[in-house]
Amino acid sequence: ESLSIIDLSCNQISEFKIDLINCLTHLTNLYLNQNKITRIDADAFKHLKALQLLDLEMNLIEFVHSDAFRENRILKTVKLNGNRIKDVSFIQSLSLASSLDLYENQIENFDLNLLTSNNSYSNLNLSNNSIKSITRFQLKQVKSVESLNLASNKLKIIESNDFQYLKNLNDLILRENQI
Repeated sequence: ESLSIIDLSCNQISEFKIDLINCLTHLTNLYLNQNKITRIDADAFKHLKALQLLDLEMNLIEFVHSDAFRENRILKTVKLNGNRIKDVSFIQSLSLASSLDLYENQIENFDLNLLTSNNSYSNLNLSNNSIKSITRFQLKQVKSVESLNLASNKLKIIESNDFQYLKNLNDLILRENQI
């Protein structure tokens, strides 16, 4: 019950069972990377109120329910890179996350307006997807971002004032697009 870190990475887990960790209310870090998980259902981590880092990278995740992280109010770092995610509407349920890794997925449309509930991202990695456009009005939603990685997408047009609202931006990576 007092466990704070569990590393279940590099196993054969294909289905995440909530009841396995319900009693671990002090858990802060959960590593489920490099497994065979295909979906994250609603309230999958609802009993993990202390969760701050969730690593789900390199799974087979295609679907993340829009309420998957609704109860995780202090979740700071979410790693979902290297999956098969197309729909990112679940990011609305990430209320205080500061780091979101979604690189190497199958995202074509990333509406940054979904981030309106959270304007505290410092790191947003969307590289190696198929994103075709990002507008300055969308970028206005992530004005606190310090590192924005949009490399290896299908961006074609970047206007000179697209990043004018990003006053904290230190790192902007746009390599390997179609600009």
